[in-house]
Amino acid sequence: MEWRLAPMGQAEARAISDWRYPSPYSFYDWRADEEDAALLLDEERRKGRFFSAFEENELVGFFELQAKDEELVIGLGLRPDLTGRGLGREFLEAGLAYARENFHPTRFRLSVA
Repeated sequence: MEWRLAPMGQAEARAISDWRYPSPYSFYDWRADEEDAALLLDEERRKGRFFSAFEENELVGFFELQAKDEELVIGLGLRPDLTGRGLGREFLEAGLAYARENFHPTRFRLSVA
């Protein structure tokens, strides 16, 4: 897949907040936690932190990139229908490349819930 990342817009944030993962992964539903959903849907709080991932022009996932000192903390998610297809490594590599180019971190830390 050819991944493209861009700052997340409101339409993408709404779409992602509506994604539903099957059990036992429903923990990753954004609306499972009101604070998480509020963060994602608040344009000011999301700015510079959340990035949409596209394959061609289709929304396929997202990255959350937070600079903490010289470290960049990464969170990510694929659209529910794309999980379990062996795309994770390639998806993560695309996010790391974007982060290197735009944030220039000394090191990365992956945040996994």
